[in-house]
Amino acid sequence: MLWDNTCLRPVRVIAEKRGIAIALTACDDLASNLRNALDLACFDVIPLPDMDRMITNIAIRKPDIIFLDERLVANNADTKAGLEKARTTETLPVLSISPASRGETCTLSLSTKSKKTEIFLRTRALIRRERPCALGCQRQNGALLLDEQRFKLSLAGVSVDLNKIEHCLLGPFFDLEDAVLDRQSLELLVFEGNDRKVGSRIVDFQISRMRRRLKAQLNMDPLRSVRGIGYAINRG
Repeated sequence: MLWDNTCLRPVRVIAEKRGIAIALTACDDLASNLRNALDLACFDVIPLPDMDRMITNIAIRKPDIIFLDERLVANNADTKAGLEKARTTETLPVLSISPASRGETCTLSLSTKSKKTEIFLRTRALIRRERPCALGCQRQNGALLLDEQRFKLSLAGVSVDLNKIEHCLLGPFFDLEDAVLDRQSLELLVFEGNDRKVGSRIVDFQISRMRRRLKAQLNMDPLRSVRGIGYAINRG
């Protein structure tokens, strides 16, 4: 997967207001990586030791995202029901943490071995999909400027509106420096589990359609194909 590449360099998010993340995890190593990754993503982390305090703090702190260690709530229907009730909005993302990586094609979750770059990318992807109002910044890569709150891509003063899928497709290219993103990683970051179909070429289809439209409006193709791998940003 993309984040297995140790040479990846995440681009720090700079925003006027930092987001809030609540984390319930029993893994010290993961907690350290979580803090580092969320600091890069411009989020403050509130670590909590138990589900009762988490549920209480959801109402008080109004977080933008929750990290939930499945080992601490396994086989406890009451606590999960309490969490669902405490979610004051359906757009409050919950990123699950499991002891081992689950099937990559069915869920966007972390494992207790997840490193900083993976946490950063998955967090940004989930927020981008489910709570874009919490992104709060503009991102630049080469000559291209991505306004994440307004769903706009700009080049030399010309702006183009993006739909949600286009925004989610382009976002990861602004989260990393000079990265080539493979199709499988893009599919995982961009689409809900129910919308992903292995081998369906959904990423190629959506990117092809997006490139045609944006090239016509910006007079520049925002992405370039990398044979045998996937795509990279066209820095202009």
